[in-house]
Amino acid sequence: VEGSVSAVGRITIVALVATDCTTGETIARRQAEVERKEDVLRAVGGLASEVRSSLGESVASLESHNVPIEEATTPSLEALKAYTAAVARRAAGEELASIQLFERAIELDPRPPDAWGGRGKVLRARRDWEGAEQALARSLELDPTTTFALVELARTFTGR
Repeated sequence: VEGSVSAVGRITIVALVATDCTTGETIARRQAEVERKEDVLRAVGGLASEVRSSLGESVASLESHNVPIEEATTPSLEALKAYTAAVARRAAGEELASIQLFERAIELDPRPPDAWGGRGKVLRARRDWEGAEQALARSLELDPTTTFALVELARTFTGR
C-alpha cells in the first residue's frame, strides 16, 4: 500500500493505492479531498478502511479492528511528522537530533504514548536515568498496555 498527500490550490488530495506485489498491478485505489491539513489523518484512516474493505476484509473484522487514526497516533499532522522524523533520526544513530524531535512531537501533542516511549528510550541510551524514567512512566500512564515502555523502564532500573 502506498500513500500520497498533495496540495492542489486550497485543497489537499490524499490517496492510497494497493498494488499486487507479484504483478505490480493496482488492485485498489481510493482518494479523498480535504480543505484543512488537520483533516489529512482522518482522511487517511477512512481511505485505509475503504481499501481494506475493497481487498475483502469482512465488515466484522473492520468493525472490531478499526481504531480512528487520530486515536491510534495523534490528530496533529505536525506532531506525527515530528515523531516520524524522530524515529528516523534515532534509527540513523542521531540520538541528540531525535531527542529534540521527540520533544517537539510531545510539545505539539502530549497524548501519544509512543512519543514519550521513544524519548525515554533515547534518554536511557544516553544514561539520563531520571529523564528516561519520567518519560517511560508517562508513556505507561497514557497506555498501560504498552510493553515497549515497560521493558525500557525495566532496562532503565537495571542499567543504573
